[in-house]
Amino acid sequence: MNSFSPGRERKLSNVLQLLAPLAVCLSAGAQVGSSTITGTVQDTTGAAIPNAEVVLLDTANQTTQTQTTNAAGFFTFVNLPASGFQVTINAAGFKSIRRTGIALHINDQLNLPALKLSIAENSASITVSTEEQIAPTTSGEQSYTLTSEQIEKLNIQGRSAIELLGLVPGAANAGNFNSNSYSAPVAGFTQNSSAFSVNGNRFDQVQIVSDGAPVTDVQTAGASAVTPNVDMIQESKIQTAAYSSDQPNGPVVVQTETKSGGKQFHGEVYLTTRNHALNTTDWRVKSLGLQKPDDSFYYPGGNIGGPVFLPGTSFNRNRDKLFFFFGFEKSIQNVQDPLIDIREAIVPTAAMRTGDFSNSAYLASLGKLDYYQGVAPCASGYNQTYCSSPGVLKSSAIDPGGKILLNLLPLPNADPSVFGGYNYIKSYLKSEPRDQETGRVDYNLTAKNHLSARYNHEGESVPFPYGLYNNFTLTPYPAPVSSDNHSNSITSRLSTTLPASFTNEVTFTLTRLVLGTNFTNTSAVSRTALGYPYGNIYNTGSDVVPNFSFSQSAHAGSLYVRGGDLPGYSTVEQTLVAGDQISKILRSHILKAGVYYERDSFNKRTTGQDNGSVTTSYYNYDKGTGNPFADLLVGAINSYSQSSANFMAQMLLPRFDFFVEDLWQANPRLTVNYGLRIDHIARWYDVNGRNVIFDPSLYNASGAVGNTSGLTNHMTNPNVTLSGSPSLGFQIAPSAGFAYDLRGDGKTVVRGGVGTNFYSDPGQNAFSAVQAPPNETFTSLYADTTLSQASSLPASSQYPTVYGIASQHDTRTPVTYSYNLAVAQELPERIHFQAAYTGNSSHNLAGYTAQNVVPEGCELPGGAGQAIGYAPGTYNDQLCRPYQNLGALSTVVHNLSSYFNSLQVTASRQTGFFNFWATYTYGKTLAYNCEDPFNMRRCYNPVPFDQSQAVNVSYLIKLPPVSKNHLGNHKVVNGILDGWEISGIEQVASGSPIGISANPQGNTYDGIHNRTINFYGVSDAANNYSAPNFDSRTITGTPDEAAAPTLICDPRKNLKSGQYFNAACFQAPAIGTSSTSPQIGTYRLPYIHGPRFHSDEIGLFKTFKLRDAQRFELRAQSFNFLNHPNYAFIQYDNDLYLEYDKAGTGLPTSSNNPGFAEQKLGSRSIQFSAKYYF
Repeated sequence: MNSFSPGRERKLSNVLQLLAPLAVCLSAGAQVGSSTITGTVQDTTGAAIPNAEVVLLDTANQTTQTQTTNAAGFFTFVNLPASGFQVTINAAGFKSIRRTGIALHINDQLNLPALKLSIAENSASITVSTEEQIAPTTSGEQSYTLTSEQIEKLNIQGRSAIELLGLVPGAANAGNFNSNSYSAPVAGFTQNSSAFSVNGNRFDQVQIVSDGAPVTDVQTAGASAVTPNVDMIQESKIQTAAYSSDQPNGPVVVQTETKSGGKQFHGEVYLTTRNHALNTTDWRVKSLGLQKPDDSFYYPGGNIGGPVFLPGTSFNRNRDKLFFFFGFEKSIQNVQDPLIDIREAIVPTAAMRTGDFSNSAYLASLGKLDYYQGVAPCASGYNQTYCSSPGVLKSSAIDPGGKILLNLLPLPNADPSVFGGYNYIKSYLKSEPRDQETGRVDYNLTAKNHLSARYNHEGESVPFPYGLYNNFTLTPYPAPVSSDNHSNSITSRLSTTLPASFTNEVTFTLTRLVLGTNFTNTSAVSRTALGYPYGNIYNTGSDVVPNFSFSQSAHAGSLYVRGGDLPGYSTVEQTLVAGDQISKILRSHILKAGVYYERDSFNKRTTGQDNGSVTTSYYNYDKGTGNPFADLLVGAINSYSQSSANFMAQMLLPRFDFFVEDLWQANPRLTVNYGLRIDHIARWYDVNGRNVIFDPSLYNASGAVGNTSGLTNHMTNPNVTLSGSPSLGFQIAPSAGFAYDLRGDGKTVVRGGVGTNFYSDPGQNAFSAVQAPPNETFTSLYADTTLSQASSLPASSQYPTVYGIASQHDTRTPVTYSYNLAVAQELPERIHFQAAYTGNSSHNLAGYTAQNVVPEGCELPGGAGQAIGYAPGTYNDQLCRPYQNLGALSTVVHNLSSYFNSLQVTASRQTGFFNFWATYTYGKTLAYNCEDPFNMRRCYNPVPFDQSQAVNVSYLIKLPPVSKNHLGNHKVVNGILDGWEISGIEQVASGSPIGISANPQGNTYDGIHNRTINFYGVSDAANNYSAPNFDSRTITGTPDEAAAPTLICDPRKNLKSGQYFNAACFQAPAIGTSSTSPQIGTYRLPYIHGPRFHSDEIGLFKTFKLRDAQRFELRAQSFNFLNHPNYAFIQYDNDLYLEYDKAGTGLPTSSNNPGFAEQKLGSRSIQFSAKYYF
């Protein structure tokens, strides 16, 4: 016989049930993401009908649940998946009623209105088809759901549904630490990360949750371990304000749900492609005279879902027990980002590398961009002993080490007289292959036990020709590096219905992200292979040549590799979550309580510059040649720094929470929810106790220069906590909300709520406290010296400067208080309208503050730092510091805050032939964007990613079947003329604010996208080496407060076309003349809007219906289809630089056009897709 006997089948079922707890332990899930359906059954007079039978059918897999109404006629179904449902209500003496087409989304709390039964005069029943979406009416939260049809039909250029986050009210395309903005065209861990700011929150406050598992990169929040692939997820929900206490993530949560199997087999096979041949050339590429890159993107994939059968058995014969879904995709990507992968620089010519700088015309063309590049070596005022003739260095003056370093820069490939002073332009086309596989299983163990599990794997290889995540170096690193990354994520949820209307849900998740670093051709930077003659200060074992840069030449090429990256290694991040939640229905209350445990960890090698770092400068003219490249060639440097050997840190963060919550149906129209979450979120710490603090009581004032007394950690002093900061107690997070259905029909609802959300920082902040003395020591010399002398410096001869130690007094945890008041109205034509006042205030955000600072004015005449004359960065600083044997101490503290308020309006229609979703946001976010050790108000400004106004309109038009209805309904003609759809997205947003570069600690928390106004001094015609010295010590009297111009008029007025700020309003900083009156410029500018953003996308779909549920679809989509680039200020944009030849009263003398946006970004791209559905 081919079938099991009933006894054998029972044994199989028992075995599977026994394996279920093991599956929960080996797979994962989460306590969130469950949805609820409630309702009150009444007769036509409004009286409650108790003991009515309510049957809930999941239309995807045809499984049912049954409840009975209580004395108030109330019923509820909890822990439901996002799916389609049907409700049937039966009561003795009444006609049955059936509600169909109910769409339930992630974590919805849906109340079914108008459940009124009429007296039964016969056996007839009533069926009500609910085609339109029922708006959730039992919650005060502010959230938005992207349905499966929106994800499937709206124009998406990449592979991640995160791209659609830009349509949500309050969202701004902010970028993150790795990119200027969300890079939609490219699939990848970083492109799929939290790159959007929502409701004024920084990108690292946006958490991505996949099937209940938090998957955001725990180290920097700059990546996500799971891509919410548009062909693999069912829907996405974004919670932005006032959500309930059962949500542990936040303050903004993007939740996605993977597709599931159903009673019937279904799936798709697809190919999505873009090719350069169909695209226009990016404006920036064209302006540089470059050819259009041969970029291309191919995404073949497929998925299938359905019931699971066991051959030879009758298991799941009714297709209601076990279901599966599996999807896979291959990414073949050849990528060029015009902003990141094209860079311009000034590099030395072949003649210059031999000491010949005599071509004055060529130097003059470079000098138009960088003044000091136009200075011939040994000019008047500089050291002339280096030269044998004007502009020609003596061969004996050339330093062998300096020559080796200079030769590591690429040779020129562009004419500087044509390209605005640049003589090197490089564009890269990068191959970035990747793959993704995901699988899901749903198992109805019994009628009361349901298990869901999901597994996702992804892998990719990403080259970084300029160095790992290097967005600032203008020339490539000679040893190419790639990041070979992969992730694994498993989730599950076991839901059990218990007696007495209890429901329990056990959850567990495990997500692992591995970020690998691999270098090739390391001999190109090997001291041994190149014959570099100088050694290391410390015995680091590093054979890598030192980094070098030219501080007086912002556009010059340089050499940089992040410390610790060589040799390559892998960072492993892991997030483990376990939780249990129990629900109880008590009359008209849904009571919930739960526990939640999360353990985050990662390993990382410290990033001290163990290979050394060299800088040339021009402070003392008699020491240098006057030309930056010539200075390096003769070995005349201004600074040298190096660290001891790097080591691997093991970072850990545990948290444990519990919560209680009540969802109370006060009456059929009013629902109130309130709850309390008690969090215990610890601090990140190194498991070996190496988080460093500064303890003044341990400081030895009589110690030798360079001693690190006062710097200690748990490893050396057990009295210090593992994290360095005080142990944290419990964080109390209340939340409350209401929803009031004005008419009882769900068409006019007033909702509101307040929420509290505590959360942890990305681990990178705490990691900085590990790479500090005594774990790792540093030597920095800021004085004119030579390459040969620098390599022989004693390791402890300088005052240690420490960045990012922990604070032994910091007891604060990041928290966001959010609030929302909304009115939702259903308009004619099934249009849902909502107007909401939404806001939040975030406090205790992580920042860096300075200890051991030089007081303002201390290095001006009359101050202690003027005792031996001006010598920046050395003994003068120490005369002013409270702890004179230590340099600057930067401490991680939770001292920043932000404030967001907005009007958010939405209108949507998700039924019929014309669907749309339109949003408008008018808001503002003010924040402390940096840390000023003297006056934090100087940092209070609009956040760099703020957008005052934004309009988003997405639409889907299903064209009517003309042939079927009007041309005779012929099959062939129908196939040609019918089945067409048009989709599109229009976005317009005001420009983000332009700030000033004078942030004291240099922290703006906005990745690289923020464009700020910069300034520098240049020589006047009368004296070619008397440029004003704008070092902060000469102006503010301290290195710990940046110099800033003074605003003398409103820079937003008297503007010309294409101009965004009036440069004539910025007066040069004045040189300080007295320690009692440091020159403090203007740090807080009026709101200067940068260039606005505009995007238009359109798509044309054609569906060919085949037999049964099969169909074939062709898509053509165009992004920026009107081919209008957006004006932009790019990194190192000349139009953001102000030149001054006089201090104090001087106005900008820039030869460029400061304030005018002359760069453009953007081009039209075409995408084709073919999909076969079955």
